[in-house]
Amino acid sequence: MTELQQQPLPLQGERALSATLWAPAKINFCLEVRGRRPDGYHELATVMMPLSLADRVALAQSDKLTVTCPGLDIPGGEENIALRAARRFFEAVGLPEGARITIKKQIPAEAGLGGGSADAAAVLRGLQALYGGPDDGALRDLAVGLGADVPFCLRGHPALCTGIGENLRCIPAPALALVLAKGPEGLSTPEVFGRYDGLSAGEREGILQKLVEEHPNLNNLKSKYAEFKQKTADETARDLFDGSTAELRGLLRNDLLAPALSLRPGVGTTLDALCAGEPLAVGMSGAGTACFAFCRDAAHAEAVRRQALAACPGLALCLCVSANPAPVDPFA
Repeated sequence: MTELQQQPLPLQGERALSATLWAPAKINFCLEVRGRRPDGYHELATVMMPLSLADRVALAQSDKLTVTCPGLDIPGGEENIALRAARRFFEAVGLPEGARITIKKQIPAEAGLGGGSADAAAVLRGLQALYGGPDDGALRDLAVGLGADVPFCLRGHPALCTGIGENLRCIPAPALALVLAKGPEGLSTPEVFGRYDGLSAGEREGILQKLVEEHPNLNNLKSKYAEFKQKTADETARDLFDGSTAELRGLLRNDLLAPALSLRPGVGTTLDALCAGEPLAVGMSGAGTACFAFCRDAAHAEAVRRQALAACPGLALCLCVSANPAPVDPFA
């Protein structure tokens, strides 16, 4: 569980022939859906944290634009968010498209860990280093147009994100020891939001109640921390800002958990397996299907990982830590 180190990028005004960047995964430590906008997007409030699990994005100047992921068959055109990010970049700077982009994937797809968004943000940063523009403000505008998680991934610090992800307040949160777990099935974000819209509040509550009743380890964890309420995104951000993680216990809030469970019941099995080692808290990231356990320290995380694997041998598990604090007071 080591801190990620970026390759130094050139100083302002300099140009690079190549650049290599980490593209960290993220988790949603809390996720609220606050409503649906007239344009069809959902208003969110979420606390996101970058992780030590990361893709590696290498870029080099070239006379044509290519994006490859060794060992993977990736889509082309607008379906490929990294390629889309590169095209938007070259449109913004008024240059012909020319870069060789190679992505070594470590972040699983359809997991709610922001792998595609992280790659897109790294592409924007890398091309900025290679071609010297646009400035950070314009780069952020490009990120907003690419997807809800891309502005956060571009910033790269723990943050309270609202709107459709475009409004960020950085949080100097403590580093946290975590276990990530994912079953064999994935979920697409549009599919989960579609199911969210199709369920009533009562139906969503019933799904969550059934989740706890049918999974003994999760039931035990929830009972152990019964006096702890599920925090809102604002409350979670304040606790992390104050370094008061003692209030973050049990099943962490994610309003997309119920629709994800209705589509992939195996998410409940993943959460239950993580609870076998008695972590401090568990949650699902984003639209799923990846889940995480918040642990006391690295040794506790390793114990949780081992017991989760024993409880559900088919899980893909890894240890990771959240990123270092951002030196910003968002509540000043």
